[in-house]
Amino acid sequence: MKVSQNWLNNLVEINSTPEDLSEKLSIGGFEVESLEDCSKNVNGVVLGKVLSVLKHEGSDKLSICQVDIGNSKNLQIICGASNIKPNIYVYVAVVGAKLNAVDLTIKRSEIRGVMSEGMICSLQELGLEDFSEGIEIIDEDLALKHELGSPGSDLLQLNDFIYDLAITANRPDGMSVIGIAREISALLESTLNFPELNHKYNIHLLKGIKLCPEAIDSNCIYTISCIDGVNGEKLSPIWLKDRIEKSGIKSINLLVDLTNYILLEQGQPLHAFDKHKLSNLIGKEVSPEDFSVRKGKDNESLICLDGKEYDLNDKITVITCCDKPVAIAGVIGGLETSVTNTTSSIYLEGAVFNPVTIRKSSKAVGIRTESSSRYEKGISSKNTISAVTRAINLLEEYFSINSPIINTSNLISNEDIFIKLRRNRIHKILGPLIINDQIEKKKFI
Repeated sequence: MKVSQNWLNNLVEINSTPEDLSEKLSIGGFEVESLEDCSKNVNGVVLGKVLSVLKHEGSDKLSICQVDIGNSKNLQIICGASNIKPNIYVYVAVVGAKLNAVDLTIKRSEIRGVMSEGMICSLQELGLEDFSEGIEIIDEDLALKHELGSPGSDLLQLNDFIYDLAITANRPDGMSVIGIAREISALLESTLNFPELNHKYNIHLLKGIKLCPEAIDSNCIYTISCIDGVNGEKLSPIWLKDRIEKSGIKSINLLVDLTNYILLEQGQPLHAFDKHKLSNLIGKEVSPEDFSVRKGKDNESLICLDGKEYDLNDKITVITCCDKPVAIAGVIGGLETSVTNTTSSIYLEGAVFNPVTIRKSSKAVGIRTESSSRYEKGISSKNTISAVTRAINLLEEYFSINSPIINTSNLISNEDIFIKLRRNRIHKILGPLIINDQIEKKKFI
């Protein structure tokens, strides 16, 4: 699992270096397989302003640019991008910078008889996009918040480290950013600062919903919530896109990104169905009671989000709407009811399934996803309604949605359970507590 330190900083106080924290996490049971400095690909890249653009007499495609990077002397840079123009803010790789994405070290060089003292960069050349049509033109409002010559990593929010953690099967709590934050708090003896939840939504108990007892046992839960007033065209804010992409998940749109965000933050997979597509599929207005969980049948198939059609059988657990399969439970959603840019209403699913059934389904279809990897390790159903609440709280920040009802198969208590321990028995098994090099001699009951 990949975790951004900037994200962790919002949840827990970190009073050590990334290298030191990596060592502590590894000793604590969460091995850090790699530590990535996000700024390494943009070292030597700074904010610049193009002052003038003149056509290069020796080429139809090249331009001679005068660029201000905050020094007493402007840089002269030869640029071949078609979207170069005066009075724009750009990323400038100065002499000596190494662009790892294109394996290029910037040197002062003569290009068709004219000296060039740097390079105006595209996001592709900075390793931030797979393909760019031209140089990156920085939003003026963003550029004006920084001085010319400021490191490009400041504007691109790349002053960050990514911890790539190996999470073992016995530590499913490590499959969330909040879980890692808790571990760091214990290791560093520092303060946690988790986001507050607004538990203002009504919770309705689904009494007639049909659930496969093998997939949804007494320790599991199934919730489905109707949310109107969303917009599939809306893209994610920079902060959200930055967090999920640094965790290895591609940004699609705000609705999909928010479900992935909750998966990463809370460790609780969520899935959004397009409400109108569901209604078209079953031929009537959908209600929460129309959903069910059952085993697949031999004569059924489902086209999933990856565009592939999968034959179903009794080893595969499916989510259905009016008995029509719409998702492979805990693994992947169906394409026919997926969220797109036309989506205006969704059904938000949050569930906890028996890990064994998810492993069987995943193996049967040959797919392993971010969701299935968490379900297979086992997650707590006590967090499901809180995770759904967190998702709806965030949706309310960006959409004028209705006040949804969280429909749930059962109510699971979140009350703390206190277990009495005998301190002397702990000392006998684990060894006595050492205080100031003296063995604690106090008698405990």
